[in-house]
Amino acid sequence: MEDLVQHDAAVVKKFETMRAKNEYLLKNFPNFPISETVIQNYRCTYKQGDNSFGGKLWLTQNYILFTENGVNTLRKQIPYMEIKTTAIQEGFFGYTSEMFIDLDNGLSVSFTNFYHFYECYTLIGYLMDHSPCYYHIPAKQNTEKHQSYDSYTKKKSEPVHEGRWGTLATSFKENTAEQYTKPDVKLAESCLELADEIYTNGLEMRGRLEDDAKKLDRMERDLAETDYNVNKGKREIDAMGSVGGQMKKMVLGGFDKKLGEYNAPDRAAGSQV
Repeated sequence: MEDLVQHDAAVVKKFETMRAKNEYLLKNFPNFPISETVIQNYRCTYKQGDNSFGGKLWLTQNYILFTENGVNTLRKQIPYMEIKTTAIQEGFFGYTSEMFIDLDNGLSVSFTNFYHFYECYTLIGYLMDHSPCYYHIPAKQNTEKHQSYDSYTKKKSEPVHEGRWGTLATSFKENTAEQYTKPDVKLAESCLELADEIYTNGLEMRGRLEDDAKKLDRMERDLAETDYNVNKGKREIDAMGSVGGQMKKMVLGGFDKKLGEYNAPDRAAGSQV
């Protein structure tokens, strides 16, 4: 407030009013952009197709916002940057005049039943091309700015001013996805097929290795049994020819390690090293 002391009472009152409205929107409308500040608002009717909604139009530094009466959500949110053209259709009174807004995405909306129709239309036109500031809104309509809807539609093919975003906005609007590097779908499909083939081959290889490991385990057991039987056979032969051989058979036979029942180790992948 200290910075506003130098301004007259009307400016201070305007600031306080807009600040209160901004706090109201932030409190009651969860999807209201927190970065925005209310510049002005107007009672009006929002129309899209055959549907009409009574409420308020809010102008901030970057958006046109519309809130419907009795509903705590933003019915419409339009960035100035996405507005392609605007036009008006004058009624018998300003209250019955209608403002049309065409967007880059092809959608068209309109607003009517304003008490301050031309003021709102002029301010929107200003905010489309300039950053917000303390702007004197003319009491009379600008004949160059406010055209009839019929005459305006005939000039849609003429070059449009870039607006306050300059070439950045033009770049966003003109550049399409086709102008950027396209993904090579065929290459991606080939890579996917190769990955599937590698995975399948890996499973087959793992299965063969598991079978080979089981065979080696069986061979190791067979060798152990053969060695046991050979040693046992030697002692049997030695025992036939002498008393010492029989004694040796009795003594050493007690130290023989029994192999027991064969249990194949688990050679599944990851079960053991």
